[in-house]
Amino acid sequence: MKKLLTLLSAVSLTATSSASVVACGEPNDNGGGEKPPKDDLYKLNEVFVDKTIEKIEVTRSIGDKTWTVPLYRGIVNLILENNYNNNDSKIKKVLSSENNMSNILMALSDLYSTTVHNENFDSLKQISLEDQPGTYETNEYVFKMDLIHSDIIEANKGKPWEKYAKEVTEKMEAGTVEILIKKIVIKVI
Repeated sequence: MKKLLTLLSAVSLTATSSASVVACGEPNDNGGGEKPPKDDLYKLNEVFVDKTIEKIEVTRSIGDKTWTVPLYRGIVNLILENNYNNNDSKIKKVLSSENNMSNILMALSDLYSTTVHNENFDSLKQISLEDQPGTYETNEYVFKMDLIHSDIIEANKGKPWEKYAKEVTEKMEAGTVEILIKKIVIKVI
């Protein structure tokens, strides 16, 4: 009987020790450490349910290399407006303030136009390579808007809405949102 109790206590101690080691993990591994797994992240297709823009216009000067920034910001504004006004979207659960969400996503245009290379942001330049005065149209353009958590944090560092940027990354999954823009009008002056 004494041997049986000794054996049971050894098995119990080993099981407890093993469970403790498994539960610890790395401190920032999004596992058992400081940050437990997130099951409550909203999927991008739940947040951005309306991914169509009917028409957007932008004016640029001949030789202007930064005209994609106002185009990107216009896309962000229209997509946010569409989704904040859509009751099926979970965007208000990610961040209730459309203004703060707009500031957060627009900050990405500054990051992508100056510091961080982003292929999808750079693809906007291909819409209009024209450098002659006139009006140019592109129809049925699919823009892929990247929502990369580390870029969102970096782009909003030191801004008044920085804490909301962190909140967005904690509530919404990262990824790419495909936005259909039915008509883009670019006026070159």
